[in-house]
Amino acid sequence: MSGSLTMVGANSIQTTSNTTLTLGGSTTGNIVLSPLNSIAGGKVLPGADNLVSLGSSPSGRFKDLFLGPSSLHVICTTGDGCGAGGLDYALGVNTSTGTFSIGVNGATSVGNPLLNVTQGGNVGIGTTAPASLNGRAPVLEIASGSTDLPGLVLRSGHPTYPDDWEILLNAPTGGESGFNVSVGTTNVLHIRKSGSVGINSTSPLATLDVRGNSGTLPIASFSGTTSFAGLIVDNTGLGDIFTASSSGLNRFVVKQSGNVGIGTTNPQSRLTLKASGYRG
Repeated sequence: MSGSLTMVGANSIQTTSNTTLTLGGSTTGNIVLSPLNSIAGGKVLPGADNLVSLGSSPSGRFKDLFLGPSSLHVICTTGDGCGAGGLDYALGVNTSTGTFSIGVNGATSVGNPLLNVTQGGNVGIGTTAPASLNGRAPVLEIASGSTDLPGLVLRSGHPTYPDDWEILLNAPTGGESGFNVSVGTTNVLHIRKSGSVGINSTSPLATLDVRGNSGTLPIASFSGTTSFAGLIVDNTGLGDIFTASSSGLNRFVVKQSGNVGIGTTNPQSRLTLKASGYRG
């Protein structure tokens, strides 16, 4: 057969007995589908919903798939088990910015975007324009959909230590926020935006606040094989160098002057012991 095959009306080309229909052979050039009729919408459609596959197996693959900047949709309907309203995940390119986006329940991927990859390689989750934070160039930016909630930026190339990675917390302008590490619902590490660190505490009362949570384990343990001091405390202020208490009562103090008090907070000599009226 040469020339064109034109059918009038709604017609079909099909085989019988569920045998395979092959279009083209070893001498066939490109197979072109041209539904260019604007009334029909210019679509190539499956004959039934959710029954036709494009490709079949590792031995029945398409080599390349080329799409325009419009969206590729992955849809899960209510009938598929995705709840009321279903889900529509779309992948596509924002033609205004050149950003690759994955969105949900929008007419295009740009609507309700979840993940965005810019031409420069920045990745944003919850933000359409992952860009610089405090003059730093991020690799990954995670932002909240609300301006009142914090986000996170992961980047490399610290200005002073270029080989280091850095995590930046984009905290809200008002209120307290911090970085938390939790196991299940239990917070085990909390870093406040002031720089205070709490271990087993979300409200650290010092630059480093460690709270013990075991009745059989020490609060802190230090060990090593160094030829230097095992622990160094250097206080250039006016406060005590070291204080030890139990049940809220001071038991041992090393003052800024170097005086040591046991049972007293105000030793007047190099070593002052206050117990049962004895002073030494």
